[in-house]
Amino acid sequence: MFIVILILFSSSCISYTYQDVSIVRLTDFGYVFAPLNDSMGPFLTLTEKTVLLCHLQCNQRIACRVFDFDQDTSECRLWSDDLTTGMLSLVLPSKPRSTVGAIQVTSNTYASIHNQPCNKCVNSRYEICDPISLTCKCPSMTFWNGNLCVPQRYSYQSCSTIDSCRPDLQFECKDTGCNSIYQCLNQTNVGITVAGFCNATAGGGVQGLSGPWGVYVTSDNTLYVTDYDTGRVQAYPSLSRSGITIMTISGIVEDVFVDTIGYAYMTAYTLGSVFVSPTNTTLPISKTYLCTSSSIALPYGIAVDRYGNIYISDYYCHVVMKWTPNATTGIVVAGQLGIAGISNNFLSGPKFIFLDEINSALYVTDCTNNRIQKFLLGVSTTGITVAGINGYGSGLSQLKIPAGICVSLKDQSIYVGDQGNHRVMKWKVNATQGSIIAGSTGVTGSTSLLLDTPGDVALDPTETFLYVADYGNHRVQRFRL
Repeated sequence: MFIVILILFSSSCISYTYQDVSIVRLTDFGYVFAPLNDSMGPFLTLTEKTVLLCHLQCNQRIACRVFDFDQDTSECRLWSDDLTTGMLSLVLPSKPRSTVGAIQVTSNTYASIHNQPCNKCVNSRYEICDPISLTCKCPSMTFWNGNLCVPQRYSYQSCSTIDSCRPDLQFECKDTGCNSIYQCLNQTNVGITVAGFCNATAGGGVQGLSGPWGVYVTSDNTLYVTDYDTGRVQAYPSLSRSGITIMTISGIVEDVFVDTIGYAYMTAYTLGSVFVSPTNTTLPISKTYLCTSSSIALPYGIAVDRYGNIYISDYYCHVVMKWTPNATTGIVVAGQLGIAGISNNFLSGPKFIFLDEINSALYVTDCTNNRIQKFLLGVSTTGITVAGINGYGSGLSQLKIPAGICVSLKDQSIYVGDQGNHRVMKWKVNATQGSIIAGSTGVTGSTSLLLDTPGDVALDPTETFLYVADYGNHRVQRFRL
C-alpha cells in the first residue's frame, strides 16, 4: 500500500540534527485519509501543484502528521492525526490520483530532544519548549507514549497515560468499571479512584490502602502515596492501581517528595527522621524535643529544591527549616523555634509545605492557626496569609484543620485539603474567599462526589488533574479541574 518514501529538508535545516526534516511514506493512488472521529476535518486545506509541495506544507507545520494530495484537483489537506487515530480510505474510482503521505517518526527522532533543555528543540518540528519546566515537550494534541509524541486519542480508543485523550473534545482516560481497562471517555468532574480499592474499603497488598495521607505526582505521572496507618510508601505508575512498595517504616509516615533524579524523601513523624529511597538512608539530623537548629522533633511536610536543599516542617517546634546537602545544622525559614503564635512571623503546628522555586516562595499549612502562609524566601521570614483569612470555620473564607497544599505554577492558585470540612478548596491570588473543588462542606461519604478527612493534594504536571488523599475512604481520588 505504501510505495514511495520522500525525504524533505527545510531551508533552515542544520545538518545531521534531523529536527526540521521529515520523511514521508506515500500510498498507492486511490486513497484519502479519514480520521476515526467523523467530526474532525483537516486543520488546513491548500492548493498545490505537486505532492512534494504538499509535503513541504506539512513539514513546515509541527501539527501535521498526515497529508493527502489529489493530483487531479491539486487539493492538499493537512491532518494532525496519524494512522493510530485515523485510517486510509479507498476512494476509487472517484479520486483515481489521490495519495496519502504519512510522516515517519521513530524513537530516534526524539532521543536528543525530549525532556532536554529548550535550546535542543529551537528548530524542531517535533517538540516545543515548555515554559514551566523549560524543557522540550510534546506539542498540543499529542502525548508522550514512552518513546515518541503521538496524537491524542478519540472516544472509546484505548489509552495508557493520563494525557492520552483529546481534552478539547472533552475526553479523558478512565478505568472503565474500575477493572483496569482504560479508554478515552467523556470528561466528568467527579472523583475517580486511582489508588486503593474502588469500594472505599481498607486493605493491603498491591491495590489496597489503609490510610493514604501524603501524595506526590512526578513528571511522568507516577503517583507516590504515604499510607499513614501502615508506614508504607507506595508508588503507582501512570494509570495503574497496583502499587509498588518503595519503603516500609515502623512508625507514622506523613509526607513524600520525589526530586528530579528520582530520589524519594519521606518524613517519619514518630521516629523524627527523614528516609531516602532508593539509597535506604536517613538524613544526618538528630531527634530531640529541645527545638534546636541542629535537631528535629516531629518532621511533617517536606520539599527539595534543584540544588538538593531540603525543607522540612517541624510540627512540634512550629518551624520550617532549610537543610543544605549533608548539613547537621538547619536554617529557620518560617516560624520561631519552639514558639507557637498567631502573628505572621509565627506558626503553630505546621503540616504540609509546597515549594515554588520559580517565584522563590514557600507555602505552609499553618494547621492550628487554620490558615495557609506564604513566605518569600531570602526576603522575609514574615508570612502572608493567602488562604483561611478568617480563621477556623466552615465558611468559604475559612479553613478547619487544613492539611495538604499545592500551588499552580501557572497562576499561583492554591489548593488546600480542608481536613475538618471534608473538602478541597481553591484560592486564587489575592482572593478573599475560596471555592470548593471537591467534596461538600461538613459532609462525609464514599461516593465519587464526597470525601472523608482529606489529607494531602497534588497537581499533575499539566495541572489538568488534582489528586486528593481521601484518608477516611482509604483511597486516592483524581478530579479534573
